Amino acid sequence: MFFRNSFAKKELAKLKFEKKTAAWLQEYKDVNAAERKAASRKEFTDRVQQWYKVERDQEIVARYTGKTAYGSHDGKRQIAFQKSPYADPVPISLNIQVVREEEARVRKIADDKRREHERKLFLIGKFDANPAFRYVTLPLTFLLCLVCIVDV
Repeated sequence: MFFRNSFAKKELAKLKFEKKTAAWLQEYKDVNAAERKAASRKEFTDRVQQWYKVERDQEIVARYTGKTAYGSHDGKRQIAFQKSPYADPVPISLNIQVVREEEARVRKIADDKRREHERKLFLIGKFDANPAFRYVTLPLTFLLCLVCIVDV
């Protein structure tokens, strides 16, 4: 009898360790992916800033040498330079890419908030439909707050 119990305990310990190892590995992958994404974003931002500096220098040189009209486009020098044939298209395309990524990020945040609100309304409807929760208001509100924070 002792042999079976010890064998079962060892096997159970192995299974628990394998399960924890899989969870640790997944957590490591998630954290690593988030760090890589942040590093990639930082690298991209640095590259865009470098291009902005280069473009600014080119704009100053073009303006001083008379290759762009100073007063065109309502005195907006950068826009006048970007519309001139001397402008480099790379900073313009990078700027468009930055704006699109920021729009996607803001849209994702808004979608997450919308989903969270829809979930809250769904749970309120379920609790209102259940007669067991009909006359309980304070604990129900507390429960809803917990559900929304934990995001079941």
